Amino acid sequence: MRTFRYSALLSAAATYLLIFIGGLVRVSGAGLGCPDWPKCFDRWVPPTSLEQLPAHIDPTEFNITLAWIEYGNRLVGVVVGLLIVVTAILAIRYFRDNPRVLWPSIGVAVLVAFQGWLGGVVVASELRPIIVTAHLLLAIAIALILLYAILQSYYAEREAMVTELVYPAAARRWIIGLGVLTFIQIVLGTQVRGQLEVIEKQVPLLSDLEWLSRVGVLQDAHLIVGVGTALFALFVGYSLIRLSDETAVLVKQAVWLMIGLIVLQLLVGFFFIAFGLSAIMQLFHLWFAALFFGVLLVLYSVVNHARELPARFQKSVGRVIITGLVIAAIMTAGGFAVIKEAELSRSNLPVIGTVQEFSLRTAEGETYSLEDMKGSVTLLSFMYAASPSAPGLEVKKAELYDRYDHSANLAFVTIVRELPHETAEITDYAGQLQVTDDRWHFLFGERDAINVLTREIYRLADREDIAGNNSYVLIDGMGRIRGFYRYDSDSDLRQLQQHVITLARKP
Repeated sequence: MRTFRYSALLSAAATYLLIFIGGLVRVSGAGLGCPDWPKCFDRWVPPTSLEQLPAHIDPTEFNITLAWIEYGNRLVGVVVGLLIVVTAILAIRYFRDNPRVLWPSIGVAVLVAFQGWLGGVVVASELRPIIVTAHLLLAIAIALILLYAILQSYYAEREAMVTELVYPAAARRWIIGLGVLTFIQIVLGTQVRGQLEVIEKQVPLLSDLEWLSRVGVLQDAHLIVGVGTALFALFVGYSLIRLSDETAVLVKQAVWLMIGLIVLQLLVGFFFIAFGLSAIMQLFHLWFAALFFGVLLVLYSVVNHARELPARFQKSVGRVIITGLVIAAIMTAGGFAVIKEAELSRSNLPVIGTVQEFSLRTAEGETYSLEDMKGSVTLLSFMYAASPSAPGLEVKKAELYDRYDHSANLAFVTIVRELPHETAEITDYAGQLQVTDDRWHFLFGERDAINVLTREIYRLADREDIAGNNSYVLIDGMGRIRGFYRYDSDSDLRQLQQHVITLARKP
């Protein structure tokens, strides 16, 4: 029987670790690090270089760091699944006559298989928020069922050793109500996260606080329910300790742990409001909620049985809490490291060169030079009236202009060549593209000067398919060239959008 409990406890701890790792995958942006399932880039082991990619996969979709973060999540999931299967087998061996232990153990083995399938659906749906929420809630349910089986096994083995206790008649209803509130809060939180991801795609260059301000009523509901849950949890904890004739040590430990988690959750929530969406804070905000559910289950189990567990078990719980704090510290350090590596993998843009000094004119006749370009990220293109690709190039650029319409940190510059009536045609063309502010500058000047500027910029492009009439140049706020991108290449445009976010997003 002890073997079963050790196996079940290890499975529950591993499940909580997997919940943490799953949250880490999401906040690090590695959810689609492996775009297929169960393989990763059509391989059972992710590629370690571009040379190992299958021929049919676009190399620009491959990020080795994100791929291995997601693959690590899948490996841990497999290990957890095997542990749970072993736990079910042990339950059949030792508790076949105890349905309160046997059926939860078998049921959780079935659920973990379904959870594996649901993980594939998450990838196939490209992280659809409602599927991600279901995946998370099922993981929490698996952990809770395992904890339930552990507690029931202790009661079954030590029935003659327990002490009768008396709790308020409504105590069980209070804990159930608190569980319902917590469930609602988690669902609201995951929906807020999903809404933030939608907003991020719509206006990717805004700051965290500006994203939060656009969530609206969903964010308000999450905050209100969160505060209400915290107040009710304090009431429940006080009632269980103060209104009972005698309180189990395990209940006292669980109440204090519950209060600690509530305080941490409130602090993290207010941190978001004041300072923005720190990835590591988001990770622990989710994980604390999952732990809170487990604490509620322990409370309900003890109150429902109205019996004190043996002192040996109570002491072991204390050791588990202390050990858990140490592990949490290690997980924090690991989480920081993984998130940092994920960020670096997306933002490691080379400095290709520097734009030479130039002086051109705007459609309004004003001078525009390299100094005017500095201070904001610039998306540069050259417009050739005689080139058939020019209209398509500028239409694509207009789409990017609309995408980043809410950012003052990104400017658009088009240097115009070979227009017989420059000013009039530029003004008309800007009107056709619906340019509504001063973030897009159409420049013109002496043909020879523009030719020299074009030649000096594009000689830095290390690609034969890049030319002045088919591509964009991304320039940072210091006038340095950071990338060349063909307007008619979907993979180039995906890279461009990510690189713009890397350079121009508000802190």
